Amino acid sequence: MSLPPNAIAEVVNGRQDDPFAVLRPHVVRTAKESGIAIRAFLPDARAVTVKPLGPTPRPRAMERLHDAGLFEAVFPSQPDAFAYRLEVEDGAGRVAEIEDPYRFPSMLGALDLQLFGEGTHYKAYEKLGAHLVTLEGVPGVVFAVWAPNARRVSVVGDGNGWGGCFYVFMYGQTAAPSGRVPGSSNHVNVG
Repeated sequence: MSLPPNAIAEVVNGRQDDPFAVLRPHVVRTAKESGIAIRAFLPDARAVTVKPLGPTPRPRAMERLHDAGLFEAVFPSQPDAFAYRLEVEDGAGRVAEIEDPYRFPSMLGALDLQLFGEGTHYKAYEKLGAHLVTLEGVPGVVFAVWAPNARRVSVVGDGNGWGGCFYVFMYGQTAAPSGRVPGSSNHVNVG
């Protein structure tokens, strides 16, 4: 496990300031080597497997870090992040392949945030709200809101049982949180 207990608690309680700093692929280092750790928070999952989209590395089962549904798989000696999907088995034994929403980068850059803060982003309509996009060949919805006083921003809907801890894109720190829900082209609620 490459995650400290306080970071685990923040994720499972929906209080992580920057979920992208914990979830998604990250380089991890040990005394002997470095590799890639992929983390996912899937509260309804019994088991999760990382399925790379290329020939290497090989699929790997994720280790459960917390009973609430935080999982991690470490790919030792893997120098770079790679495209992947998650194979998820739920409590009823149903298996589905899903995209990891945290695999994709934020659509807001430092300049966007600066201009929002100054009130001089004259094309805010291109960044804020919900927009259908295709990233890396995967269709989905990118969203961003200007919410300087928000304590948490998450996307809720049928795909996550209307649970506010699943697609959390910020807690506390960011005035303009953004995120992506892959595969979504139907109704999305930001709350």
